[in-house]
Amino acid sequence: MKFSIVVSAHPHSAVAESALHFCREVIEQGFSIERIFYLGQGTLNACIEHELSLKWQQFIVLHSIDAVCCTASAIENKLANELGKSTSRLNQSFHIAGLGQLIEMHANADRVITFGDKLCLIEQDKATSGK
Repeated sequence: MKFSIVVSAHPHSAVAESALHFCREVIEQGFSIERIFYLGQGTLNACIEHELSLKWQQFIVLHSIDAVCCTASAIENKLANELGKSTSRLNQSFHIAGLGQLIEMHANADRVITFGDKLCLIEQDKATSGK
C-alpha cells in the first residue's frame, strides 16, 4: 500500500512529531510513502533552524522519500525567494514545488493522511472505494 502524507503542522507542535512517528510506523509495517508534502507552517519542518528538520532529513534520506515544500508557503516562510528558488534556510533533503505535486500524489497514493490544520482536497482510500 502506498501512502502520501501532508504536513501543515508547525515543527514545534506535537502534531509534527506525530507525523514523523506515523511515517516511521508506515515504513516499519512494510508499506511505502510516495511523497511527503509540506504546506503552510508545515514547511518550517524543512527549515535548518528547527531541530525536527534534522529528524525529517534523516528519515527522508534513509528511505529515499520525495519531500516537497509548497512554493507559496516556502516563500511566505522565507525558505524560498520570490521566484520560488530555495534559500540557505531550506534543508537540502527537501525541494520546492507547486500544488501540482500535491494533486499528483493524491492521484497516485492508496491513502493520503494529513497532519495539521490545512485540509487538502479529498482524503481518499482507493482500497475501499474501488478505484
